[in-house]
Amino acid sequence: MIWRRARDDDRRDEPPKAVPEPVVRSIPLEERGFRQALERTDALADARERARAVLTTIREFLGQIEDAELIRNSSALQARLAAAAVEFPDEAVRVLADVSWRGDIDDDIARGVFGRWMRAPDPDTFAATWGPALGLLTQSNALCATVAEAVREPNSQVSARFRELLRARLVQMVDEQFEKYEFGGANSPVWQLLYALGPANRAEWFCVLGDLAAERGDDRAATHRYEVADRFGGTGIDQRRARLHDITAYQRLRGGTTTADALKGPGTPSEFRHLVLGAAAVLRGSDAETHLSAADRASDSPLRATARLLSALDLLRRGHEDAARHQLDLVLDAPLRTRTDPDIKANAELVRGMLDGDDQAVANAMRLLVARHGADWPSRSLVAPEAVLTAVSRGDHALLPELLAASHPETIGHLHALRDRAVGLVLAKAARAALFSRSDTTGLLLYGARGLLGAAEGETADRLRDAATRIEELTAGLAHDTTPARPLDRLAFAALRRDGERHPTTPEALRLWRDLDTDLTRDHRSLHHLAVAEHARAYQLDIDGDDRAFEYWHTALACWARLHGDPDFWTDLREHLAAVMPDASAAEVAAAVDSAAADLPANLLEPHISRILELHLDDSARARAHLDLLRDAPFAAHEVAAARARVSREAGARIRRLIREGALDRALDEARAWTAIDDDNVPLAELMLEVGIEHVESARQRGERWSTEARPTVERIAEVVEPIRATLGLTDRQIAARGRRTFTDPDHAAFAAKLARFEFWLGACQLMATYRDYQQSPFSDRSGFRTAAAHFHNAITLGLPAREPFARARELMVDAGRLQRAVQGQYVGFL
Repeated sequence: MIWRRARDDDRRDEPPKAVPEPVVRSIPLEERGFRQALERTDALADARERARAVLTTIREFLGQIEDAELIRNSSALQARLAAAAVEFPDEAVRVLADVSWRGDIDDDIARGVFGRWMRAPDPDTFAATWGPALGLLTQSNALCATVAEAVREPNSQVSARFRELLRARLVQMVDEQFEKYEFGGANSPVWQLLYALGPANRAEWFCVLGDLAAERGDDRAATHRYEVADRFGGTGIDQRRARLHDITAYQRLRGGTTTADALKGPGTPSEFRHLVLGAAAVLRGSDAETHLSAADRASDSPLRATARLLSALDLLRRGHEDAARHQLDLVLDAPLRTRTDPDIKANAELVRGMLDGDDQAVANAMRLLVARHGADWPSRSLVAPEAVLTAVSRGDHALLPELLAASHPETIGHLHALRDRAVGLVLAKAARAALFSRSDTTGLLLYGARGLLGAAEGETADRLRDAATRIEELTAGLAHDTTPARPLDRLAFAALRRDGERHPTTPEALRLWRDLDTDLTRDHRSLHHLAVAEHARAYQLDIDGDDRAFEYWHTALACWARLHGDPDFWTDLREHLAAVMPDASAAEVAAAVDSAAADLPANLLEPHISRILELHLDDSARARAHLDLLRDAPFAAHEVAAARARVSREAGARIRRLIREGALDRALDEARAWTAIDDDNVPLAELMLEVGIEHVESARQRGERWSTEARPTVERIAEVVEPIRATLGLTDRQIAARGRRTFTDPDHAAFAAKLARFEFWLGACQLMATYRDYQQSPFSDRSGFRTAAAHFHNAITLGLPAREPFARARELMVDAGRLQRAVQGQYVGFL
């Protein structure tokens, strides 16, 4: 025998090795056991039981026998698999895929098993079967072609359910991994099957996948897919792009974005986008007429009705009630043949009812919304839920339990909180009416509050009922003297009557009571009348937008403070109550007066809290003036602190609600408005830092481009909290000049601790974003490295937790400085 040396073999003239004699091989025990187990399945009479036993036996022995043993038994095994597929096609496909990794598969067997599966797939296990099936199709081009042809052929035995499941699975795969499949070969099983299902070309499939991305609001992915479809010769791309801009504008508006630049899209806006722009203008308080007029011209009647409803809201905001009623009438009186969304009509009736003070119309509109949306009605109502509950409690008390009913505990709690909030607002109005000696109005409001509460139970309901009782007692106490003894008092009371009606205040009465207050003989009764008159005048001017109101507010609070500290006033009040309530014991009268005295400062400050909440977005200057009145109120420090804390809680609650709803842009606008009027509201600023930290950390968990995604939001939050940083001496310059500060106030210390983590994430976003820009273009601006280093320095100075990733702040600061000096293209290993 001559051995030929291989080209890469360095051996020399080695003797040939002896070929061993063939030996008779015995069958291993595992193989014998496998054959016997398969033979035992033949004894089972029931076909499904026999098929189940075959599949179980094959699975058990696949992990025990060697490949050679499997190959020797392959024919019998595959034949039995084909028989089992009659009963369990899904599982047979999965087992066949397991066998294919150990040896060759007979094409006829594979076609038979797949045929059974395509005729009767199991929807519950289709997802688990598809992965192994795709592996088999990838291994065998012939099998793939057979399956694709069967799917394409309308008269084949492939079930409609299989086509439905297959389409959903394939579309999900390509949608989730578009970059992997977009330029994949046409011979790949995925594209062969997609073409078989139809449409039969890549361009149309790209359009379908672009539409999917557009519907879920992923405008970047949709734009890319439409571009690729255009490149492949797709049709209707311009219309799809226009629709994408419409959907994107709508999704952004739903997310809280109201700026026109972010919503209008390229080119001339469509009628639908004009509607979105008009809605955004109404939300932010800008001129919406141009956009809504353009949308009103649309031939689509639901679009026209929505535009008219929004026009009515815009007109109401600008004080044009008659014009708003006309727009609402156009919606409500639309001909029956026109298509108007029921929610639009219900909301038009709801707004019209609130505008006209028609509680029954409000209730009728709410019945429509509740019938359509159940407990989700608060999110469908254009009128604040608290106002709706209040109106319904008067107009249709039987509907109230239905509005408060819900199927989920979380929703029940939310609706009950709305009810309690509505009661609180009514009680606030009642307290204000009591302060102005409007006993009739106070009584009506208290009746409405108790109607809203109904049979509600719990600590909150009891507290609200107690508040209503205290307001009643306060009304009786403040209106105790209707027959003044002194001549000037009698003249002043007479001056309150004009045109046969008694008014809370008049200039003549106010002048007379001021004269009495400067008299050496003034007493607490005249002072009480003066306080009521000053307060009434302040309220009138404030509602009219007259800045002279604040002079009257200041004087009224001063009068009330003097009265509050006058023991003779409260003694007189006890005597009066005892006279008008002869059935009450002395202890009960004393308790009522003590309660009225204790609650008087809070009730006096409540109107300012309400005005701040009403004005903070639209008139920050007046809101701040009311806040200054709270700060300087002549009451005990704890009373003033409680009022300010109430404002902070209300502000924080509004911002948290917007954040929970996903309206981050609106939450930031709300926070910016609050910091403009309350630049030392530390708890509010601390809340915004928490939002920023959570936003970055969530973005970082979602993907590689977390810094690009999170950076705009955290930078906006940084702008929001800047005024409070300045108040606390924690601006960038102050930190650089003074270093770390020590705070005795726990709120200030908590803010500084959160600010440290926030500064860390600001630096991280800036560093990663700048580095990514530099990688794409060496000529990009590198000043972001210096900014990032400054943020890291602030974070380190303020004090960071000793855990990851904050423990790497110093290392990252050094990296930022190094990259600022000379970028060498080195990777920043932050992730």
